[in-house]
Amino acid sequence: MRLNGNKEGPPGVGKIGGFTLIEVMVALVVLALGMLASIIGIMAALNHSMLNDLRAQAMEIAQEQVEWVENEPFATFDANPGNSYPLTVTRKVRNQSVNYTVSLTHNRYPATGGTHAIYRLTFVVYWNGRDDNQVRQFSYTLPTLVGQD
Repeated sequence: MRLNGNKEGPPGVGKIGGFTLIEVMVALVVLALGMLASIIGIMAALNHSMLNDLRAQAMEIAQEQVEWVENEPFATFDANPGNSYPLTVTRKVRNQSVNYTVSLTHNRYPATGGTHAIYRLTFVVYWNGRDDNQVRQFSYTLPTLVGQD
């Protein structure tokens, strides 16, 4: 056994040592960067998932409006088309109350009179959501035709 200060151990064991402080710090930095990238990816995925949930609710609201108009007697709708629009609908999305605004544009063919009238209706649902860390307005449009029997 040598006692001159080198790091050799007993014969056949090899060097005694471990990681240096620099190696440990580099490993921690690499680990921290990997975890930060994972967190950013998870946050982006959650944001896109929330936007998809908001869009799904908007589609459902627009479909409900179309079904309401299609089930309304034509004479009633023809007398007052779109008099209750724009309207605000509040829905719960992931335990948050979200306000949707529904607007309606309509064109009647022929414009007046006629025994067989057709309305071209366009429902547009607006809502606010976060995209790229900014609040912006989104919309979903659903057109349909409603005619007289």
